[in-house]
Amino acid sequence: MEKKETDPFRTVFDRMVEEEALPDGFQARMMQRIMQERERVRRRSERLQMLLILAALAAIAGLAASSFIYLKISLPIAVFPALSIPVPCLLTGALALLLLAADYFMRQAYYKKHPF
Repeated sequence: MEKKETDPFRTVFDRMVEEEALPDGFQARMMQRIMQERERVRRRSERLQMLLILAALAAIAGLAASSFIYLKISLPIAVFPALSIPVPCLLTGALALLLLAADYFMRQAYYKKHPF
């Protein structure tokens, strides 16, 4: 059995049409505004989520760096001859980008299956 989705706004507009006459195109304009607002809210929440993820990543990296400095832990760092960037830094950056990309694609797949 398929679930029949009912739009609450459509039922309200249908009731309003029965009770009193609305201007031509009112329902279409109102539905368009509602859809625009819904899209704006979705984009804003997506930006906020990305900002929070980046802030959490920065906090984790800062905590790790400060703990190494505070505990005076020195790590042997292998350096490529042509690069001046330590390998652990490259690997950490690559891992962070990989995790962010995976998170982005998983969220996109989730929102396709579960729209607002």
